[in-house]
Amino acid sequence: MSIIKVPTEGLLLGSVLYRHDLFSREEISTVWQRKWGDSAFHFDPVCPMKRYYEEEMGAMELLRRVFFVTYAAYSRETLVKAKKWAIKVEKQYLLKERRAVNLDVGIISLENFQLASGKNFTHRV
Repeated sequence: MSIIKVPTEGLLLGSVLYRHDLFSREEISTVWQRKWGDSAFHFDPVCPMKRYYEEEMGAMELLRRVFFVTYAAYSRETLVKAKKWAIKVEKQYLLKERRAVNLDVGIISLENFQLASGKNFTHRV
């Protein structure tokens, strides 16, 4: 028999793919930190998914990625709120009906990692 417990809290993660000709790293960081507070970040020049997003977002050379992880822990229910916020942010930065910012969110805890998705597949929540 299992015993139901309140899950541990986790750190929110963000992966932002954006058009660097339209937005600066600082601007992207400000959007994230205004919502989720002080966070560690990593700007990575290597992004194998650029080609996948090129048709929608523009030439691969224009795309940059930054990763965020919050210092504060959040309840796992926050992941739903974070996903809704991410969709809202993407819509705010639409360029001619196409995304100029792609924002994915997840939560990592001691037990697991969950990435929020609106796409219904067996390995996604």
